[in-house]
Amino acid sequence: MAEDISEPPKVEQAPVSSISMAEFLETKPPGAWHNISDVQEATTIRGGGRFWRLKTPPLLLYFWTSCFSPLLGEQNFSGSGANRTLNTFTVYVCSNCHRTTKTFSLHARTNDDEDDEGKAFKYGELPAFGPATPTRLLKILGKNRDIFMKGRRCESKSLGIGAFVYYRRVVEEQRTAILGQIINVAKTIGRRRLQ
Repeated sequence: MAEDISEPPKVEQAPVSSISMAEFLETKPPGAWHNISDVQEATTIRGGGRFWRLKTPPLLLYFWTSCFSPLLGEQNFSGSGANRTLNTFTVYVCSNCHRTTKTFSLHARTNDDEDDEGKAFKYGELPAFGPATPTRLLKILGKNRDIFMKGRRCESKSLGIGAFVYYRRVVEEQRTAILGQIINVAKTIGRRRLQ
C-alpha cells in the first residue's frame, strides 16, 4: 500500500520565547535575530500624544564588570502603525569612570502600535563581544598574542573550527615553554614530597 504524501506531516514547534532588551545586549553575540519582550517604550508628550523609543536599559557588561548607563539621548522609531523599524548606534558609558564606552549597532522592529514586543538584530559591538582576556595571559603569550586574539574573535562569533586552528598554532609555538613549566612544577612537587 502506497503512503499518502499529499500533505506534509505537521511538526509541532516549540514557542519561541522572548528575552529582555538588557539580556539581548549583555549576552547575545552579533549576527542573529532575537525576540525581545521590551524592545520599545512609549513616552507621553504634553499634548497628550505618544511616541515610541528604543528601550536602553542599564546594563552590567562582563567586559568591564561595571554598570553602564545610556550616554546618547532617545532613539525614536520611525513610521506609524505596526512594524516600525529603527537602525541605530546605541552608546553606553561606564557609570564608574565616565570615560569607557561600549557601542552597539542595532536593527530593531516593533510588532505593533500598543505592544512593547518586537525583534532585534545586533550588527556588531565595539569593543567586540565576549569576555576580556587577562593582561597576564597576553604577556605570557608574547609574540603569539595576535594569533591567540584571532582565535578569541572566532570563538566569540561561534566559529569553533576557526578558533581551534588559531589556538592550535599558539600551543604548537608555545609547547616547549609549556612542557618546561610542567617539568619545573613536577620537580618542585617531587622535592616537597621527599622532604
